[in-house]
Amino acid sequence: MAAPHLIVGGDSWMGRALGAGLRSAGAEVLATSRRTASPQALHLDLAATPYSWALPDQVDAAFLFSAVTSLAACRQDPEGTRRINVQNTLALAQRLLDRGAFVLFPSTNLVFDGEQPFCAAEAPRSPRGVYGRHKAEAEEGLLALGGNVAVLRMTKVVGPDIPLFTAWARDLRAGQPVFPFHDMVMAPLPLALVLRAFCALAEARAPGIWQVSAQEDIPYARAAGFLCRRLGADPGLVRPISWRDRPGVEEPPRHTTLDPSRLQQAFGITSPRAEDSLNEVFRSLE
Repeated sequence: MAAPHLIVGGDSWMGRALGAGLRSAGAEVLATSRRTASPQALHLDLAATPYSWALPDQVDAAFLFSAVTSLAACRQDPEGTRRINVQNTLALAQRLLDRGAFVLFPSTNLVFDGEQPFCAAEAPRSPRGVYGRHKAEAEEGLLALGGNVAVLRMTKVVGPDIPLFTAWARDLRAGQPVFPFHDMVMAPLPLALVLRAFCALAEARAPGIWQVSAQEDIPYARAAGFLCRRLGADPGLVRPISWRDRPGVEEPPRHTTLDPSRLQQAFGITSPRAEDSLNEVFRSLE
């Protein structure tokens, strides 16, 4: 009997979607949650001591979606969030590897400083913020554990239930202005494409660093303009501002794109245009 897949952070946005997709394909899936426990959701809190974690005896592919992803939270408590994002993540990965798992770790373009577009997978890491430093350190530690680890670096993953987009749609429909950043960019990726990449890497047990990215960056203000037109709202309701005008916002990278050529060549997963990714999401918000 095949070992189950394990989704650590199964109640996260990405974890829920991946679990549903794997189950619909007939795979046995277990998930963890720091909130609840059930036959399908093991209790696992990465903030707790590793000795408290109950894990299956055998695991096929393990997806590590549990982390502190808030940039503000990482800045405010760098050591506390590092314990979750780095120290305990590495401890968990080692225990999963000991159970025969192939470990997949989601990472980010923020392991780079963003001064250059389309950063190559083998380029030196150059994070500027705390969250990026956590991801860079975790990547290095995980890859040092052996050949059964894959890191998938992603640009901005988008879906119709992203709070920023739903808030824009709500306000525009109500005739209220929105204030997107004109000097912050993203390279948006549909959630379904990212999950396809994870599944391809898991099935092939393909180790190393992989990257997935949209074809280009797009300013948030331009994205809000796309949504405004799709909703038929007054274009004057989109009022761009600078990230510097919003207290507490971390200086964004100039570029967020990554070089996705390795993933494209190995699995035929092509990069979408930024506008196509957004239109796919915004269609469901109309």
